Amino acid sequence: MMKISAKIWILLNAVLVLSAAAKNFEYIVNYGFTYKRLGVFLFLLLALTGLALTFIKIQKKKRNAYLFNTMVWYIYGTILLCSFINWEAL
Repeated sequence: MMKISAKIWILLNAVLVLSAAAKNFEYIVNYGFTYKRLGVFLFLLLALTGLALTFIKIQKKKRNAYLFNTMVWYIYGTILLCSFINWEAL
């Protein structure tokens, strides 16, 4: 019962993240693209990644160290990829 509740909670949080992304996109269309709105998208992307990894952790009975280690690599990769893009040109 606890696993089912956790999976439903993860799904509801994913819907919330997608809702926030849609609202952020609406702000971009109406008011323009800024660094803060880019940061919101990156945060929401990492939040969805964290929810997916939490779902995998629950499904495959992984340890908390798996979750922490994987998320650190995803954060590092996101920062690395974002550093290659010239955001001023956008």
